[in-house]
Amino acid sequence: MSPFAIAAGSTIGRDHRETGRNYQDAWVLQRTEKLTIAVVADGCGSGRFSEIGARLGSMLLADNLREQYLSGRGINWARAQRQVLARLDTIAGMCGSDYRPFVEDHFLFTLVGMMMTPVVTTAFALGDGIIAINGEVERLGPFPDNMPPYLGYGLLEGRIGIDPGLIVLEPIVELATDDVDTWLIGTDGVDDYIDREGTEMPGLTSVVPPLDDFWRSDRYFSGNPELLSRHLKMAARDWPRSNPNPGLLHDDTTIIVGRRERG
Repeated sequence: MSPFAIAAGSTIGRDHRETGRNYQDAWVLQRTEKLTIAVVADGCGSGRFSEIGARLGSMLLADNLREQYLSGRGINWARAQRQVLARLDTIAGMCGSDYRPFVEDHFLFTLVGMMMTPVVTTAFALGDGIIAINGEVERLGPFPDNMPPYLGYGLLEGRIGIDPGLIVLEPIVELATDDVDTWLIGTDGVDDYIDREGTEMPGLTSVVPPLDDFWRSDRYFSGNPELLSRHLKMAARDWPRSNPNPGLLHDDTTIIVGRRERG
């Protein structure tokens, strides 16, 4: 079995809730005895249904990486990107709508992930988000004009002025799995969480703990799969009663966190 305990959670952001926008994050976790693949995705806020692409894209990418690993030929990130795009292109072409508006509404999303084999651990990304390994936090982005590269832009080359060189799914951190004790990946909503550490939680006397609480605290690995989501939802909620407090997390926020089993 994998030597890592893993927890995951997500919440809709305050801005999405107040404006009636959909929850647009997604996450996927695949685990076998020798392989762990975790992916979080964040749909473009202006895409009317970008949560669909976030969910499809994260699943397709996880499946592709698993199949490449099982083939024994190693991971080719460019191939993974091409093959996921090809699947999305087929879906978009079958939907009978104008191609470009369909892609812009459904298939613009960022990706951040972790792939762990018994030998190598690789954190990868296309777009913005958060990666933390052994307590070292890397914030991906922000990008100019708050416009991160989206995988789906690869479907629009020649239709809009996007530099293909910016649309690259690639490893961000790679190290021996034996050297990994803790890890976390998240969508860019985690930026709000980090920036509000020490702020009083809405409706509570406790404050937002530091990010490392997610891998240090035993409660998230106690067997209740809802605890991480519950904590994020409490940080994002508006507290309308006495001493009202607005929610602290403006954007949808998703986290997958792992730590080496203790014992």
